[in-house]
Amino acid sequence: MYRLFILFLLINNLNSQSIFPNSKVQLINNNKTEIYKLTSDVSFISFWATWCLPCLKEIDKLNEFIEDTEMKDDSLEEIILKSSKNQKMIGLFNNASQHWNHNLFWKCMKPNGGGTMPPKLEKRIISDFGDVVSFKNKFKEAGVTQFGSGWCWLSIHEGKLVVTKTANAANPLIEGMKPILGCDVWEHSYYIDYRNKRPEYLDKFVENLIDWEFVESLLD
Repeated sequence: MYRLFILFLLINNLNSQSIFPNSKVQLINNNKTEIYKLTSDVSFISFWATWCLPCLKEIDKLNEFIEDTEMKDDSLEEIILKSSKNQKMIGLFNNASQHWNHNLFWKCMKPNGGGTMPPKLEKRIISDFGDVVSFKNKFKEAGVTQFGSGWCWLSIHEGKLVVTKTANAANPLIEGMKPILGCDVWEHSYYIDYRNKRPEYLDKFVENLIDWEFVESLLD
C-alpha cells in the first residue's frame, strides 16, 4: 500500500516533502506536467516499468545512504557535489545524481510539448548556436552518441548555453554548470516503446515532449 501511495504521488504531482521528514530528499514534484498523459509518445507501461520503479529505488537507497549522517539535512544539490568528490561515496552519488536528473527530466516535459520556443529562450539559442535547428541537431547528436547509459544536456556555463553529454548518473552540476534541459538516454528509458531506436526516441522528445516554457524559466 505504501508503494501504491508513492505512485499516486508521482502521477498526481503532489508535494511529497512530508514523506521524508529527516532530509531534503523528496520525490519528484512536477506541478507543470501530467506525465501519465504522454501516451502518444511514451506508453504508461514504459513510464511505470522503466522510470517509476527505478526512481523509487533511487529514493529508497539515497535515504538509506544519508540516514544518520551529516548530509541528512543537505539539499540534493549539496549531496551531489559533496559525494562527487569522494570515490568511496560512488553509490551515494549515483542515487542522488540520478534522482536529480529524473526530477529535471519530468519537469522538462508536458503533453503536446515541442513546437515554437518562447522568445527569450529562442533568442539565447540563436545567439549561442546560430539557429534553433542547429541546436536541436547538436542536442540530439549528443544523446545518440553517448556511449552506453547516460544523459544529454542543455546547460548554462559561464553565461553561455552549451550542449553536453554525461555517462551513467553524472550531470553537469559537478562541472560547475547549470542544467536547464536533460534527456535520459539509458536504454531502459526508451526500449519498451522504441527498442534500440535511440534517434527516434530523441526526435520525439525534442519535437513532441519538451516544455520550452519551463526550460526558459531556468535561464535566470
